[in-house]
Amino acid sequence: MGGPPGRHRFDELQAEFIEEPRAAVEKAERLIGDTINTMMTAMTDRIQSIHTGYDGDHQDTERLRLAMRSYRELMDSLVERPAA
Repeated sequence: MGGPPGRHRFDELQAEFIEEPRAAVEKAERLIGDTINTMMTAMTDRIQSIHTGYDGDHQDTERLRLAMRSYRELMDSLVERPAA
């Protein structure tokens, strides 16, 4: 089955809504919180990796260019996420 595991779990929770609406909503809230925390950790790790790539030599323009490109790609991935 394709898609992220969190999405699959959310689909399961939607099916549970029919029998136990309150429980399904509470589980969905926890799932969203867990997903956000996972994303934040991944983004923080990615930012640290970019920073480490240029932090050693502030005069190295090529490393700074690569860091800027990486930050642009990160920004693009954040703002291009489809809205529901």
